[in-house]
Amino acid sequence: LEHVGWAFCLRQQPERALEVLERCRRICTEHGERWLLSWILTFLGLALWMRSDLERAGEHLREALAVKRPFHDALGIAVVMEILSWVAAAEGDAEWSARLMGAVRRVWEPLGDYPGGFELRGWSETTSREIRTRLGGNAFDSAFAEGRLLGTEQAIAYALGEAPPAKDESSSDDALISSLTPREAQVADMLAEGMTNKQIAQALVVAPRTVETHIEHIFTKLGVNSRTQVAVLIAAQRS
Repeated sequence: LEHVGWAFCLRQQPERALEVLERCRRICTEHGERWLLSWILTFLGLALWMRSDLERAGEHLREALAVKRPFHDALGIAVVMEILSWVAAAEGDAEWSARLMGAVRRVWEPLGDYPGGFELRGWSETTSREIRTRLGGNAFDSAFAEGRLLGTEQAIAYALGEAPPAKDESSSDDALISSLTPREAQVADMLAEGMTNKQIAQALVVAPRTVETHIEHIFTKLGVNSRTQVAVLIAAQRS
């Protein structure tokens, strides 16, 4: 039944999805099935978001996240936080949404970008464009990069309102930066200082296209898509 509810969500038929998913929730509750319940709550949150019933959507999604937490269900946690970021955007909290999107990117990475079976990319990209427009490019990139520094447990706590965002001291900065080659690290430092591609090429005595290639590699390795996000990561690593 849960697959039927998910299918109705994909077909943008939230009313029918809610009807099926509520039945699923009752069955899970009666039988004490927690893992499946976490997915039912996730899909209920999605359907409620589609109906613009944002308060109830947030309640269901936070409950889903709390249930998933002890299972260490990385895929499920990422899906829930992704949809929570859309709810926050719809509620007008663009900065919180952008920060949570960054945290989601961090959780997704070991799994691949949007694992198969979850048609979330279109909704995510639409929401991302909306909040980037609302915040402005630099503010969006900064918030996204801050979220990108959170470990999974810190991100869950942030999403549940248990704590303000705190950098994952155990892993992120050094591991991310150390993945760069010495030349890429040098280019990243120059990006963080605000240098243009032309200025970097002149300083390193290389062709502009070589600089562009280095920047492409830096973005890929750090999981970012803007110079501002690189600057935030470099600043965090230095602090």
